Amino acid sequence: MKDFAGSAAIHALGGFIAFAIAKILGPRKGRFNSDGSTNVFAPSNIPLASSGAFILWFGWFAFNAGSTLDASNTSLASIALNTLLAGASGGTAALFMTLKKFGKADPSMTINGVLAGLVAITAGCAFVSQWSAIIIGVTSGVIVIYATLLVDNLKVDDPVGAVAVHGFNGVFGTIAVGLFDSSQGLFTTGDFSLIKVQLLGSIVVVVWGLIGGIFIAKVCQVTVGLRASEQEEEEGLDMSYHGIPAYNEIERFTDLPTNLYDFEETTGIIIAPAKNKKSVNKTPV
Repeated sequence: MKDFAGSAAIHALGGFIAFAIAKILGPRKGRFNSDGSTNVFAPSNIPLASSGAFILWFGWFAFNAGSTLDASNTSLASIALNTLLAGASGGTAALFMTLKKFGKADPSMTINGVLAGLVAITAGCAFVSQWSAIIIGVTSGVIVIYATLLVDNLKVDDPVGAVAVHGFNGVFGTIAVGLFDSSQGLFTTGDFSLIKVQLLGSIVVVVWGLIGGIFIAKVCQVTVGLRASEQEEEEGLDMSYHGIPAYNEIERFTDLPTNLYDFEETTGIIIAPAKNKKSVNKTPV
């Protein structure tokens, strides 16, 4: 199986491990309604998420091109260019798809479209042409939207779309090598041999990921525990685990005012009352 930088070994495997664990963990309180509809929780900070996406994108050049393990390799430029094109086309496709489907250009889905393109090209960045990289990126940008909707329909709570980005597009990127590989691809040469290997490898990775995820979740359940308590979930894990909210604008994202958070009750740390110093009146001479 051809998987140059890990669409299958890293992304697909991790994505389906996450899917299995999330399924056993169960959704957050209020995520799904009794009629089957889904409630979308407001993102905490879109500009910060966008910055994170650009940092990831920048790192992906080293991730993919660095997988040559040779700084003098002549394919470095081609690998980096394919990485750029797939990420850009994935984000563009997701942006226009959300604009057409929902009437809004969704920034969070655009971010995931970029990441989906990067995930999908990771397997074939050294094996496909630039035009193939664009096609792979565009396809992944569409897949991430429908995969996100599918995961929601399966009542699996995936707060950041990791299963859609990494799981589904890791599998697609692995299969895409069998379609677009310059020397053995089905669409480029008519050769069926590689696509069969890629399909079989993808199935094995998905099954192994699901089994591994179930095993990890079950072990956690009987040892350290898998899920936070209902009270901890209601308070927010920043408060229950760290004793302080991550965002000073927390009132924007909850109906509870910040003064309801009890630091002493949450952390067990007792704050000593401040001592009042008595002022001494001096009699003027």
